[in-house]
Amino acid sequence: MQNHLYYKLEKCEFHRREVSFLGYIICEGSVCMQPCKFGVVMGWRRPQMRRLFTDLLRGTAKKLRWNSEAEKAFEELKTAFSTTSVQQQLDLERPFMVEVDASDVGVGAVLSQCKGKAGQLKPITYFSKKLSPAERNYGIGDRELLVKKLALEEWSHWLEGARHPFKVYTDHKN
Repeated sequence: MQNHLYYKLEKCEFHRREVSFLGYIICEGSVCMQPCKFGVVMGWRRPQMRRLFTDLLRGTAKKLRWNSEAEKAFEELKTAFSTTSVQQQLDLERPFMVEVDASDVGVGAVLSQCKGKAGQLKPITYFSKKLSPAERNYGIGDRELLVKKLALEEWSHWLEGARHPFKVYTDHKN
């Protein structure tokens, strides 16, 4: 074989509508979590670590009250993880959207495309990186620029040859 890819016929499946691969079910148009994982997600308990919340609230210790609104949001989040597709398969005929954000400790990005008649934005893949101690000293504008650079490098193999121009979205004002 010219690309040096080898296979065992007894491990191959042909003419399948969906395939189980690396903990996901890949089918036409989407990548979903395996049903056996739904029970794990639905079994998540209410977060108990106060230190985690203090860190998330950026320093100053604030009393976090877990009320019915927080409980409802937590349950909705678990349901969303269990019932919606995690990712969509990319379509090289559609334009890409890159959404980026930076925090004090890390950066993240989502590569998405509009799908369906309603043009709903669907995630294709994700990127995140914990900032090094030196990068944590960057100002917010520099961290936002850093995540743009890293995301575009991460997905350059799709974006550089894209048929359509792509857009980069950020919540930073500058």
